Amino acid sequence: MAKQQTPSNELAAILEDIPAVDSGAAGRVGKKLISGGPVMIEEIIGLIGQKFGDPAGAMPKYAMHGAALCAGRQGAKERKMVAEALSRELAKDHSPELKAFIIRQLQFCGRSEEAPVLAKFLGDQRLCEPATQALLAIGGGAVAAVLRGALSDAKGKHRVTLLNAVGRLRDKGSAPAARKLARDKDRDVRLAALYALGNIGDAGSKSVLLEAAGGDAGYERTQAVDACFLLARRLGEQGDTANAAKICRTLSVARKAPADVYDRCAALAVLAETCGADAVDDVMAAMDSEEVKVRYPAARIAVKLSGAIGKGHSAQAAKLLKKAVKATKDRAVIQDAESLLAGLGK
Repeated sequence: MAKQQTPSNELAAILEDIPAVDSGAAGRVGKKLISGGPVMIEEIIGLIGQKFGDPAGAMPKYAMHGAALCAGRQGAKERKMVAEALSRELAKDHSPELKAFIIRQLQFCGRSEEAPVLAKFLGDQRLCEPATQALLAIGGGAVAAVLRGALSDAKGKHRVTLLNAVGRLRDKGSAPAARKLARDKDRDVRLAALYALGNIGDAGSKSVLLEAAGGDAGYERTQAVDACFLLARRLGEQGDTANAAKICRTLSVARKAPADVYDRCAALAVLAETCGADAVDDVMAAMDSEEVKVRYPAARIAVKLSGAIGKGHSAQAAKLLKKAVKATKDRAVIQDAESLLAGLGK
């Protein structure tokens, strides 16, 4: 491993201004550091030290982070130089701790060109997490492909990190692997897969999530239900209201026990949110429920839905509002309903 160095006179003079007193001074320091080119980036890294918490490396760490932030600002011409210099450092015999720090700087100034370099660390126990976060910050199709490929070969807890990442990117190409992992023996992996499938928004994942939501009561089933609602919302955003509605109605029918009332109300709310006027009959039926815990939330949902559809479906909106006034004793809901009715001229 590289030995810790002594700063050059040029760098030592810049380090004297760290930490900067304000953002303006910080920007000037960052520009000075970048102006030194790849040689100065290499020198700063050499000063940081190989062990986490080395006090001698504190100022160089501040310096490198400031340089990365400066290089990562929009339109910065030096971004390429800094990113490439940091990438070259990752090929050296540095400790895992120092490499983790370098990777975290690429999170601020990395480009798609650095994705292949970062991909090499996705199977590393210490560096998978920082490499994944750096790749997520870079984003784009190239990053999605890299993470997708890593997921197919991942072992152990790395799968959780990678599932969360492809879920955040909504990478539909990762849905088949995530569907398989939704039935994994490791609960953490299953939960990460459920989230990923929900946020990716692929209709082909509907049956897997509904199956998970039909499991025994408990934390995992709650997370599966949430993933179902997330998928319904994502499908609704894509215009696939038919599958969004099927998810919500399936959950509503399956949740008939008294303890499941909140799931039924949540399903109704998501149905109204994603399907608009097509959910009117469902909301009307819920306001006929003998259960106060269903009827009152349904009245609130009816008021919100009528506000969303009122311009294009005034007759249906009025029907909802009139029913809501009778279905609840919640004065706030009644006042909102009456106000909307007056606006509709009904």
